[in-house]
Amino acid sequence: CHVGMKKQMILRVCGARIGRPFFSCNEGMKNDIIRGMKLEDIVKTLDGKLLAGGETGRSVGAVVANDLMSDVLLNDSEDMLLLTSLASDQAIRTANIVGAMCVVVHNAKPLPQTMCQVADTLGIPLVSSPLSKYESCVRVYEFLKAEKGEG
Repeated sequence: CHVGMKKQMILRVCGARIGRPFFSCNEGMKNDIIRGMKLEDIVKTLDGKLLAGGETGRSVGAVVANDLMSDVLLNDSEDMLLLTSLASDQAIRTANIVGAMCVVVHNAKPLPQTMCQVADTLGIPLVSSPLSKYESCVRVYEFLKAEKGEG
């Protein structure tokens, strides 16, 4: 069935390699395609709300969907978009270490005030999305596919 094939493709794209980005400028997509995604595109695509950190003007260089911050630390991608369900300061501190351009927390989880304060202090945009992490992966993939002209 077509839907099943699409789901398998998305799962392969989202989580085939632990600790590695599912999209990066070095793998399969041209820099100008993935680099076309800005903070406002992230917020709109993921039905999100910018809670802290403000606009940085940076573009997405890679997308990583992971809840294990130890796996995120294995990445050497620049300007990473971190998709996570971890609603703690640790996600922001890890994002700072790896040079992430934005952190999106999923499932409309309530975020601690300290998480917003750390994001503001470090200048890392913090977005809350009502979507599941899986649905966010699908939407980011569809956005990038449309940007590339395949959608």
